[in-house]
Order: sequence, then structure tokens, then C-alpha cells
Amino acid sequence: DIDAEVRQTAHAEAMRGIALANELVAMVSRLEGAGVPVIALMGPALAMRASDVVSHRPPGNLDLLVKAADVERALSVFDALGYALADTVIPGQDAALREPEYHHGLTNGAGIVVELHWRLTKRQYGHEAEDAFWWANHERTSVAGSEVSALRDDALLIYLAIHGGKHEWWYLRWIGDIAAVAQKEK
Repeated sequence: DIDAEVRQTAHAEAMRGIALANELVAMVSRLEGAGVPVIALMGPALAMRASDVVSHRPPGNLDLLVKAADVERALSVFDALGYALADTVIPGQDAALREPEYHHGLTNGAGIVVELHWRLTKRQYGHEAEDAFWWANHERTSVAGSEVSALRDDALLIYLAIHGGKHEWWYLRWIGDIAAVAQKEK
């Protein structure tokens, strides 16, 4: 019974990973088509960077980085794709929110969660001076038969350490992500 349950769960997670990979490719295509440069940070792009197989990493949400100046255009693209902001933002408050914050959460009717980042951490963590670093250290990587921008492995290791620390290493798999990317670096 346990073996069957583990196999069923693994199959369901693999199928969700493939669905997320396809959704990521569609998002990136629409964003880039609207003139919004985008870097895929986690999810299927990380799975491909870590193991070359999208189903080898449990699926979560999709984390994307855009430039702060492109957030409004990106939100319009997500609106057209059926995504809505997870938190209600009163008109006029959005600019004030973006100063201390670093991302918007979005969801669609299928329950897919996207974190649309314009920075990787809140300003209070002191990493804002390094925003240009991420844009200088990405490359195209294959996801679901298409190319998306993702952080190069050396930059990805730095991001993963920042991400894990920011969230107080909530999931053990985040340490596994670092180990998998570091192993590929050898």
C-alpha cells in the first residue's frame, strides 16, 4: 500500500512539474513578446539547472524576476493569462508597496502560484545594490522544449542561499537544490 501511494504521489508531482514547465514557457513567451525581459528563478527552470529533468524536483510555485520598470506591463500580461493578484492593492498604493517590498503573488483558477519579483529581497535585507548582478548573470536554458532565461549556475547558488536564508530554510529540499547545482558546477 505504501509503495503504491509513493508511486502515485511521485507520478502526480511529475505531471504537475510538467504542467508548470509548460505554463512557465507560455508565461515567458508572452512576457518577452510584450517586451518584458524575464528570468525564471525557481520551479521548472531550477529543476532543469539542477538535474536536467523537470520532474526530479517537487513542483512548487513559479518565481520570475522582471525589472522594476516593467512590473506594470508584466501585470497586464498576467491579467491576460488569467492571473490575479493574491493580495488586494488599492489603486495608488502600488508604487508605495513596491518600495519596501520585492514581489507580487499571483494565482490563476488552476491554483498555479506565481511570485513576480522586481527585486529578490526586501530592501531591509540590503541586497538592492546587487540587482544588476542578476541581469548580468543569466543565460538561456531548455525547459519543456523551449528556451527561457535562468540564472547561471554560479549566480543561482548565490540566489538559492539568499532565498533559503530569507525563508529560514523552511524546506529541506532547498539545501538539496544547492547541493544539486553545486554538484553540476564540478
